[in-house]
Amino acid sequence: MPVVPEGVRKELRELRQAYAVRMEANLQEIRQGFDQLTGPGWSPESVSRLYRLVHNLTGSAATFGFPTVTEVARPTEVFLRTLLNQKSPLAED
Repeated sequence: MPVVPEGVRKELRELRQAYAVRMEANLQEIRQGFDQLTGPGWSPESVSRLYRLVHNLTGSAATFGFPTVTEVARPTEVFLRTLLNQKSPLAED
Protein backbone atom coordinates (compact mmCIF):
# COMPACT_ATOMS: atom_id res chain seq x y z
CA MET A 1 0.00 0.00 0.00
CA PRO A 2 1.46 3.39 -0.97
CA VAL A 3 2.46 5.86 1.70
CA VAL A 4 0.27 8.97 1.69
CA PRO A 5 2.21 12.15 2.45
CA GLU A 6 1.19 13.95 5.64
CA GLY A 7 0.17 17.07 3.69
CA VAL A 8 -2.29 15.04 1.63
CA ARG A 9 -3.66 13.32 4.74
CA LYS A 10 -4.15 16.73 6.36
CA GLU A 11 -6.04 18.03 3.32
CA LEU A 12 -8.24 14.93 3.28
CA ARG A 13 -9.05 15.39 7.00
CA GLU A 14 -9.98 19.03 6.35
CA LEU A 15 -12.19 18.05 3.41
CA ARG A 16 -13.92 15.41 5.55
CA GLN A 17 -14.50 17.93 8.35
CA ALA A 18 -15.90 20.52 5.92
CA TYR A 19 -18.16 17.85 4.42
CA ALA A 20 -19.42 16.89 7.89
CA VAL A 21 -20.44 20.51 8.54
CA ARG A 22 -22.26 20.73 5.19
CA MET A 23 -23.83 17.33 5.80
CA GLU A 24 -25.34 18.51 9.08
CA ALA A 25 -26.92 21.50 7.32
CA ASN A 26 -28.22 19.21 4.56
CA LEU A 27 -29.66 16.78 7.12
CA GLN A 28 -31.54 19.64 8.74
CA GLU A 29 -32.96 20.62 5.36
CA ILE A 30 -33.91 16.97 4.72
CA ARG A 31 -35.72 16.80 8.07
CA GLN A 32 -37.68 19.94 7.19
CA GLY A 33 -38.50 18.49 3.77
CA PHE A 34 -39.93 15.34 5.32
CA ASP A 35 -42.15 17.49 7.52
CA GLN A 36 -43.75 18.84 4.33
CA LEU A 37 -44.58 15.46 2.81
CA THR A 38 -47.97 15.20 4.50
CA GLY A 39 -48.92 18.82 5.03
CA PRO A 40 -50.13 21.68 2.92
CA GLY A 41 -46.51 22.46 1.96
CA TRP A 42 -46.39 19.40 -0.29
CA SER A 43 -45.63 20.01 -3.93
CA PRO A 44 -43.87 18.08 -6.67
CA GLU A 45 -41.10 20.69 -6.48
CA SER A 46 -40.61 20.18 -2.74
CA VAL A 47 -40.43 16.40 -3.17
CA SER A 48 -38.01 16.83 -6.07
CA ARG A 49 -35.80 19.10 -3.95
CA LEU A 50 -35.87 16.58 -1.09
CA TYR A 51 -35.06 13.75 -3.49
CA ARG A 52 -32.05 15.66 -4.87
CA LEU A 53 -30.75 16.35 -1.35
CA VAL A 54 -31.02 12.69 -0.36
CA HIS A 55 -29.63 11.52 -3.72
CA ASN A 56 -26.57 13.77 -3.30
CA LEU A 57 -26.10 12.58 0.27
CA THR A 58 -26.35 8.95 -0.84
CA GLY A 59 -23.73 9.47 -3.51
CA SER A 60 -21.24 11.52 -1.55
CA ALA A 61 -21.29 10.40 2.08
CA ALA A 62 -19.23 7.23 1.65
CA THR A 63 -16.69 9.13 -0.45
CA PHE A 64 -16.01 11.39 2.52
CA GLY A 65 -15.81 8.56 5.04
CA PHE A 66 -19.45 8.18 6.10
CA PRO A 67 -20.49 4.82 4.59
CA THR A 68 -23.26 4.25 7.13
CA VAL A 69 -24.94 7.47 6.03
CA THR A 70 -24.93 6.17 2.46
CA GLU A 71 -26.41 2.84 3.58
CA VAL A 72 -29.25 4.59 5.45
CA ALA A 73 -29.86 7.20 2.75
CA ARG A 74 -30.15 4.72 -0.15
CA PRO A 75 -33.58 3.26 0.79
CA THR A 76 -34.78 6.78 1.57
CA GLU A 77 -33.77 7.82 -1.93
CA VAL A 78 -35.72 4.88 -3.41
CA PHE A 79 -38.78 5.81 -1.33
CA LEU A 80 -38.63 9.42 -2.51
CA ARG A 81 -38.25 8.36 -6.14
CA THR A 82 -41.44 6.31 -5.73
CA LEU A 83 -43.20 9.27 -4.14
CA LEU A 84 -42.08 11.52 -7.00
CA ASN A 85 -43.57 9.09 -9.50
CA GLN A 86 -46.93 8.92 -7.71
CA LYS A 87 -47.22 12.74 -7.75
CA SER A 88 -49.42 13.02 -4.65
CA PRO A 89 -48.78 13.70 -0.95
CA LEU A 90 -48.49 10.98 1.64
CA ALA A 91 -51.62 10.18 3.58
CA GLU A 92 -51.39 11.12 7.25
CA ASP A 93 -51.73 7.87 9.22
